[in-house]
Amino acid sequence: MCQTLNEKFIDYIRLVDMGILPNGFNGSAVITATCSDQEGGPMLAATVLERGRLEGSPNIPQDLLKAYEAVPIHQAWYNPPMAPDACPGCQQTSCPATQVIFDLCGAEAGGVSVYSGAQVTIRDARGEPVYVGGVDANGQIVVPNLQTGRTYSVEVNPVNRPVPFPNGNVDKVQMAGFANSVLVPCQRNGGPAVVDLNGPTGVIQGYVAAACTAVNSTIQGRKVQLWAPAPSAGASATLLAERTTNADGYFQFTNISPCEPYELRLVNGANYVTVAGVLAGAPNIQAGGSVNSPQLYTLSDATGAICNVLPNPP
Repeated sequence: MCQTLNEKFIDYIRLVDMGILPNGFNGSAVITATCSDQEGGPMLAATVLERGRLEGSPNIPQDLLKAYEAVPIHQAWYNPPMAPDACPGCQQTSCPATQVIFDLCGAEAGGVSVYSGAQVTIRDARGEPVYVGGVDANGQIVVPNLQTGRTYSVEVNPVNRPVPFPNGNVDKVQMAGFANSVLVPCQRNGGPAVVDLNGPTGVIQGYVAAACTAVNSTIQGRKVQLWAPAPSAGASATLLAERTTNADGYFQFTNISPCEPYELRLVNGANYVTVAGVLAGAPNIQAGGSVNSPQLYTLSDATGAICNVLPNPP
């Protein structure tokens, strides 16, 4: 069933009258607030019917009612379902259209986002496209005029980015494509709405080779450290994790934020070489001629250079 309430209206639903649940049903049901343009988000309350006896009354069981206060559903994590046929007209609220900015991986080194250039499609609750464009250099999707107070699906396509990032031309790493279901808050004040997007975590994996001229000669037992570069001049880099290459010279770091370039340090005793501008891309190629192939760096143990990223091309 679907129930629509206007502002400040309250309704009580007796499930026994709905004909949905059989008599004697003993279990649970889920009530979902599909959408709301109520300030502060939707609220759910409950009225409970219990068997009991009023104090001082005859010793005969009676039906007693208990009412529980409304439970607020905070707008920050309120994420209604995207089913197009759920509550027809539900998304048609009184919230105005305005500029909406979707934030995804802001600009990093060189003033360019790692997702810059990715193609984007935004769809409404019926699955119809309402915007087709791309991620700009600042890591933003700027939609000039979009109805607020509604839920949208934001689909970001995979995009190939150069390494070493941002200005290297050795090879490319494919950043993962994804889709987010997001609620654009109602903007009754007419100002722009800003919505954060959460892309999937990335992976840095591959092989340590003796040199770029000897990529088949891999190094076993080499310590590989993952570092977040210093955020500014005079600041220090931060060690995030450490691995040791296996018998094939292979290493892997998983569950890494894709939003910044990293440094790898190949440590040999008291010495190390630094691999700069490393991106945490999709574990496997998602689009192009090598779909489902793992993305694998080959690094030079001699110089710290990125020799290539397999498969080639992505």
